[in-house]
This record gives sequence, C-alpha cells and structure tokens, in this order.
Amino acid sequence: MRLRALLFFFLASVAVSFGMGDWRIIVPKPPAPTNAPPVVTNLPPPVVTNKPPRAMSEIHATSFLLHNVSAKCSFRLMDPKNSPDDKRAIIQYLRDQDYTVAYVAATIWGDPSGGRSKFIYRHEAREGWRYWFAQCREAGLRVIVWLRSDDSPEQDAWSETKWKEFIALVQADLGDLVSEYVIGLEVNEYWIRQFGDVELAAINRAVSTGRLVKYLQEISGKPVGVHTGSIKHWEYAQSADAFYLQYGFGQSVSDIVAKTREARRLLPGKRIYATEYHKSGETDEAKRLGEAAVIEGGADGFGNGGTARAIEVLRQRAGQAPVLEPPPASPTNAAGALSPSNVHWLTSRGPNYGKAETVLALSDVRISGSRCYFTPSPKIPWPARGKKGVNAIGILIRNIGGRFVGGKCEWVVGKRGWFDCRTNVQGGYNGHTLPQSGETVWVGIGNPDDGSEVSQLVATRWP
Repeated sequence: MRLRALLFFFLASVAVSFGMGDWRIIVPKPPAPTNAPPVVTNLPPPVVTNKPPRAMSEIHATSFLLHNVSAKCSFRLMDPKNSPDDKRAIIQYLRDQDYTVAYVAATIWGDPSGGRSKFIYRHEAREGWRYWFAQCREAGLRVIVWLRSDDSPEQDAWSETKWKEFIALVQADLGDLVSEYVIGLEVNEYWIRQFGDVELAAINRAVSTGRLVKYLQEISGKPVGVHTGSIKHWEYAQSADAFYLQYGFGQSVSDIVAKTREARRLLPGKRIYATEYHKSGETDEAKRLGEAAVIEGGADGFGNGGTARAIEVLRQRAGQAPVLEPPPASPTNAAGALSPSNVHWLTSRGPNYGKAETVLALSDVRISGSRCYFTPSPKIPWPARGKKGVNAIGILIRNIGGRFVGGKCEWVVGKRGWFDCRTNVQGGYNGHTLPQSGETVWVGIGNPDDGSEVSQLVATRWP
C-alpha cells in the first residue's frame, strides 16, 4: 500500500515525455527568489567609456535637460525610441562632464522634441531597465528616479491608492539600483487632479504629496525629493528630504543666487538642489548659472549643468577633496598681492575692479571682530561723498574652489582705517558667503564711484 502511494506521488510530480526512441523526466523548477535579479539576455554590450572606472560619489551634479530639451538626455534614458547607442551616448556625456548623477523619468508624456515615445514604467520592462540602471552605476552615476514627469492623461485619473501601487512596483523592481527618488515633476500642477475646487485641489495636492513622500521613504529607506513649478510652492517639500528648485528660464545670475538663498531660508535642514534653469544644460550660460547656485547661493548640488569649479566646491563640502588654496605667487602681482584681474567680481552692489589700476598699498592689515583694519599708503586719494563722508569701498575676497570671488562688502567712512567686513557678509550682501575661521581671505579698498582704481588686495586670516 505504501509503495503504491509513493509511486502515485512520484507520477503526480513529474511529466514524462517520449520521442525519438528516448524518454526524459521533466521536473518543474522551483520559483526563483523574489529578490533575485533577472537573467539578462539579448541586451546590448555595456557602455565603454574613455575614462577609468570610478566609485560613485555622494555629491549631486548633473544635467537632465540638453539641446533645447532634446530626447537625448538622461531624463528620457528609457524612452523606447532611444536606441542602445543613444542610451550609451547619454551615459557617456554625463561621465565625460565628471557628473555624478543621472535623473531618469519613470513616466514620460510631454513631448517637447516631437515624435518621441510616451511611456509609463511596466513590470514587463524590468529586465531592460535594470540593465541600463546598472550601466549608469558602472559609469559612476547614481540613479535618481522621477516617478512622474508631467501630465499623462492616464495618470491624471489615478487615486492616491493607485499611486502607492505604482510607487511600490518601481521600488520592488528597481529599488536596489536607485539611489534616490523625486516624487514628481511640478507636483503642484500635475497630479491628483480629481479634486474639483481649484483652491481645495491645491491644498489636497500638497497634503497628498506629503503622504506619498512619507510612504516612499518608509518602503524604500531612501531620500525622497520634491520638485515644484517655482519656489512659491516650497511648502510641498516640507516632508521631503530635498527640494529640487525650479527657477524658470531666462534667469540672471543674481536671480539664481537670490532664489537659492531664499529656498535655504524657507527649508532649513533640507537639501536644496538647483534643478531647472536652462533648456540646454550643455551651454556655458547654463553651467555658469549652476556654478552661481552652488558657489554663491549655497545650493547642495545642480541638475541642469554646472562647471568643474562647482563640482570641486561640492567635493570640498563633502570632505572628498582638500580645500584649494593656491600658492601666492600664481595669481598675484609683483608686489605679492592678489591681482584684480584674477578675481570674479560680485557686482550686484558694487563695481567690477577687474581692469582697475592699483594706486595704493595697504599695510598692518588684520581682521578683529567685525572690522578689517588697514593703513593706506599714500592716504586714501578719493574725495569724500555724502553726509557720512564715504571715500572708499571695503572689499572682501574668498578663494572658493580655486576661484577668487568677492567684491564690495561695506563703505569706508571718514578716511578712517577700517571697514566692517562681517555684518553685511553674514546676510549675503552682494552675493558674499561667510568665510570659515582661520581661512585666508583677501581685503582691499576701491574707488567708490567706479571700478577704475583699487588698492592692493592683501591676504589675511579670517578670525
């Protein structure tokens, strides 16, 4: 009886097939563990970069908009119409720029360049997505997934519950290859639209955004950011780890710096990423804006193009590189002082002394408390002006990432031998940022009427 039961069990567990005079037993394979990576087959060869492999960096540097919002940028990396060569070129570009991050959209609907695919991530595409995410990581790029890019009609109808299901799917399928998430592009405009009244809809979108951010933080354990249409909607990011700041196109350097500082003031303790300020992040103009956001505005990273100087400053802040302080002989004139032509002059509140003639020397230079003391030789040559008797501009310059940055920080009044070099700087006056204790800075005085004449720019220590 026992033998027949065992035989029945055996026959019920296997399939026997016959053919060509032989027989074989086909045993059903056990299911693969749910966390095992898929077997990758029939996929293109890996990205071959012209630079050596590198470890992934925690700094935040990239450009997700290129060539007038072309499809050939990382945001559309997974566009089905982008060929393997297109995808390799996107990754190679970021690598060549020494960028550290790739923004990748999990959904695309808006189609600025015409003729491109519109897609929403599906589980069936998991194998290919994992392959290209792995290629990004091999190139030293952290992948940041944006869960919604814009106004897909299909996703307009999704409830908060449906959004949680989609979020959970992306995290389950791709989460081990993703470093961070952004809950959505311009979340104040593009989602949870099934609320009627406009004002009520805005309130509900902000609340719903906060709930979804917390849900994603809980299931992924990863940083989650929020991107809005402008800084006016900063409150959407209150529960997020990072605010991805959109400035608008056609902004000046001073606009970028001011909005970055305002975001830092409104969201203390949050990471502030300068994210969207130019349609073509590969241009020099875009990179200058990204640099200004980081170096002068204090942004924690850039997402729309930036310079090597900005990357270096981010590395310094992260403790990944020593602070650069070049030897005095390199950027100085024969007298040993910093040459005005080597300075990036902050000019929103003062003149540009880049072509100024050096007309007097300074000695006995020191900073004590909030005052910079000096002895001019000869005496200050410029006439006093106004009721206060202003006869010079006090100048403060810092070496930030190997770049000398500075300008006016206060008036010199009544031919006295000092000016306040701290009070205005602490408030970000004229684009200044506060030096660290013990840091070498350069100080001087300049013609208060224009940028034609200046004193020596002399090095001293910040107290």
